[in-house]
Amino acid sequence: MAIESCWTADLDDLCTIELECKSCGAIQGLPTTNWKGHIPNECPNCGGPWFQLNGVSEISLQRFMTNFELFLKDKGARGCSVRLRVEGCPQGRRPLE
Repeated sequence: MAIESCWTADLDDLCTIELECKSCGAIQGLPTTNWKGHIPNECPNCGGPWFQLNGVSEISLQRFMTNFELFLKDKGARGCSVRLRVEGCPQGRRPLE
């Protein structure tokens, strides 16, 4: 018998989408609700490039954030709960306090 380890998160529990700079490790959070529609194209700490202006990644993240916020607001219209299942325990991270 195998023992599986996973985390399950209700979508309402997700409060921030984090962007972590590959160059300096700085983290910028984008709130999942009341998002202002701005995706930073560069790291606020070191100025390293994150997203090409109007590139596929930037546009996709903008659409994801917008659609995620709309999806959360429409919770009353769904006849089911929607959760995310994350396999295993994230390496190198500690739970937020």
